[in-house]
Amino acid sequence: MSGSSPYAQVSYWNPGTCEQRALEFSSKGTSTILCVACHQKTMCETGDCGCKIHRGIGGWLAFAIVLFWLLTVWFALGAWGAASHGRELFLIYTGGFFSIAFGVTAYLLTTKKKTGVQLILAVLFLEAFVYFTHLLQGSYAVTTVAYFVGSVLGMAYFARSARVKNTYYGEKIVTPCPRHARTSQEND
Repeated sequence: MSGSSPYAQVSYWNPGTCEQRALEFSSKGTSTILCVACHQKTMCETGDCGCKIHRGIGGWLAFAIVLFWLLTVWFALGAWGAASHGRELFLIYTGGFFSIAFGVTAYLLTTKKKTGVQLILAVLFLEAFVYFTHLLQGSYAVTTVAYFVGSVLGMAYFARSARVKNTYYGEKIVTPCPRHARTSQEND
């Protein structure tokens, strides 16, 4: 580095789960480690502060995508069963609609298209609305309540999740390690 810079040395390494950046301040002669994930100072002896950027398909997001693929088959079989037993057209069309909607959404989410997040929020809202109307009519079956609660929780997850925002919208939301979480609370 040049002589006019306040940094005497910059070195990079990746010990464990979090890349760290070490800066030695020539004026003070002390060593300060800045986490590349959260850019906060840490004095972790192992060089691994534990801050994580959740990115990519994994965790609850992977579970949701697999569930959407399964719901595609579930609603398709439900629509086919309703059609073969001469049930109302509303059940056949609703099952077919949700089968196609969950299938398209699962495909878009698997291929990391951000329109998949917007579509799943709309589909989950419609599903919650359908099951809410069943609840208003007095149908308190376990499956009706479970689908309604699942739809609301799914909407909350896709609207608030750091992994979803990092994966589909390119944001950089960091889950801080306990040391940094404690430090940021003390500074507030």
